[in-house]
Amino acid sequence: MTVSYHLQHALRIQRDVKPANWPAALERLPEEARGPCEAYLRGIVQRMRNARAAKAGLPKRAA
Repeated sequence: MTVSYHLQHALRIQRDVKPANWPAALERLPEEARGPCEAYLRGIVQRMRNARAAKAGLPKRAA
């Protein structure tokens, strides 16, 4: 099974896709899928931060 499948399944079980709930969703993943899913979610968080900063007129933050 792919990482995206595991991630979608965990987030669906969690039923709430807010970043605050991601740790609980990651706990439900098999060990081998946890690392790649965490990296993917960290990228999403960084893009969200950059989008908020751009809206506020602030410079982008480094990853």
